[in-house]
Amino acid sequence: MTLRLTAKFTAFTILGATLMLSSLVANADQVAGTVDFRYRIPINALSKGTVAAVNVKVADSVDTGTVLIEFDPAQQAARVSARQSRVDRMQIELDSVSAKFERQQELFDRGSLSLLAYEESENEVRTVRAQLVEAQAKLDAAKIRLQNTRLISPIDAIVLKKNVHPGMNILPDESIQPLMVLGSAQEYVIRVTVPYERRILIEAGNRFQVFVDAPNNLPELSFIAGYLAEVEFSTLDPITAKNGMQYPVNLHFREESALILPGTPASVIFD
Repeated sequence: MTLRLTAKFTAFTILGATLMLSSLVANADQVAGTVDFRYRIPINALSKGTVAAVNVKVADSVDTGTVLIEFDPAQQAARVSARQSRVDRMQIELDSVSAKFERQQELFDRGSLSLLAYEESENEVRTVRAQLVEAQAKLDAAKIRLQNTRLISPIDAIVLKKNVHPGMNILPDESIQPLMVLGSAQEYVIRVTVPYERRILIEAGNRFQVFVDAPNNLPELSFIAGYLAEVEFSTLDPITAKNGMQYPVNLHFREESALILPGTPASVIFD
């Protein structure tokens, strides 16, 4: 049997994989680890409100831009309307005081208006303009809060946890846990630890052969999947283990045709 290791899913029988693994590790280090999603993304409320709908459930696959959770938009929509009215009123007032100031300026230029009256008219324009800027900023913030009543998925993902249901009243400042947690679809990492002697030989971007146990959602139980995984480093700090100081190493790979559950055993062949 010829072993093809690519970033794409490849299945082998236990017997064939065992024979191949034996030949691969004859002159290499085999390190055991586990699989996890490469990214775990918490979905948190960005403004307070009442949950109107939860559109996904745990284990659902979602595309980028999928609406996950919807809040009742009525309160935020009313705030946008009120802030828009304030902006409109301030714009009308600014137009009025600006027209008045132009007339005052003409009088001042002809010497028919005192400096004090001219400066008062100018300050009035500045004050109203500043109030308009403030009102516009509050309107923009209200529009953002209205947009945030629909929480969307930032990536192609799998729903890992759901801590929300319709009817919940959400206060972001008091929320202890995220409303939902997503895992990166098709993007995985294998987490292993290696001793110092091995760590100094590994660089980010290095690629190594890895083997993963059968994904749990498939009926076949007697195969192992092989991949080429790329090293990424999130920390250089060692951890204390039974066999001395060890360094965490993450290796990421893609699997497009099957879901691999977190905690699935895996092996990395460091040659």
